[in-house]
Formats: sequence, C-alpha cells, structure tokens
Amino acid sequence: MSELGYDGHSAKGGFLPPVALPRRMWAGGQLQFLTPLTIGEKVQRRSTIADISFKQRGTGSLAFVVVQHEITGSNDGHILEEHNIVYREPAHPDAPLPKPFSAPSDAQWSRIIQPSEVLLFRYSALTFNGHRIHYDRSFCTEQEGYNGLVVHA
Repeated sequence: MSELGYDGHSAKGGFLPPVALPRRMWAGGQLQFLTPLTIGEKVQRRSTIADISFKQRGTGSLAFVVVQHEITGSNDGHILEEHNIVYREPAHPDAPLPKPFSAPSDAQWSRIIQPSEVLLFRYSALTFNGHRIHYDRSFCTEQEGYNGLVVHA
C-alpha cells in the first residue's frame, strides 16, 4: 500500500518510468496462455518495460508505456501478458468531455448490465486494477475531469 500513487496505481519511478505527465490510464493489453499452469505450481513473474513513446494529440501530450510480464512455472507453464499504459496531461476544467461511443450493433448476443459502484470495484479488484477512476466518483469528477465513473472493460 505504501508504494501506491495518489490514483491507486503503483507509484511512478522505481519500476514504472518517472513520466512527467500525471494522469495514467490502462490503454489496452493482451494475454497469451502458451502452456497451462497447474494449481500449486511455483511461478515466477518477470516484468519488462518494452517500449516508451511520446505523441501529441488534440487532447495534449501523451506518453505510451508498454509493460510485458512473463509468467513461468516450475512445471513449464507459461503465460505472456502485455499492458499498454497511457500517461496524460492534467485535466483541464474547460475541456469538452469525450464523446461516448456505442457498442457494436452486430454482436451475436448481448447482455445489458447496470453497473453499480460495488460491481465496478469488484471488477477492478478481479483485474488487480486499483485506479480510483473506476470506483471513486469524487476523484473522477473533481480531479480527473470525467462526468462519472470510468468503466474498464
């Protein structure tokens, strides 16, 4: 807990690069199960900063960091995980809110879920994503500039 940043993520510096941009979001990721891990197997995780790139967009300066995690087991289990993290400028009070986008309309099945703060918190816990924008409404609106909680999906 002592190594968390103000936003609930791991503090910058140390392993995560000390990018000067204060806002941080998970921009994507992928998970590959190469060979199964077995229950009780001893595992080792090795994390690497694979790439850092800087871009300028209409929303301001952005820094993209790709973190790769390789999980290997004592019985040859092997998983690769990649996190794409974006660092952003501080929220501007006058900035327009991003336009929401609709879910695909050609899905083979769908389910409507009315997320509550508890459900959002539980999803964040399941994915080990402690970022406060997913469950702390006042942090979201007052510090990050969103009009409500951000759903990570």
